[in-house]
Amino acid sequence: MPLTIIHGRAIGLMTMIDAGKPDHKIIAIATEDPEFNSYHEATEMPPHRLIMLRRFF
Repeated sequence: MPLTIIHGRAIGLMTMIDAGKPDHKIIAIATEDPEFNSYHEATEMPPHRLIMLRRFF
């Protein structure tokens, strides 16, 4: 839903190169979503989720 505010927690950082310069992406989860709220570090996520994030960006 547009303009929705949710509580979140940063669990990691993904650094990419965009136009030859570093471009940092913050990996965060919704703290009230039971599917993701148990993650405290990006390394705890299933490998396929991280692959999906990399493909998206």
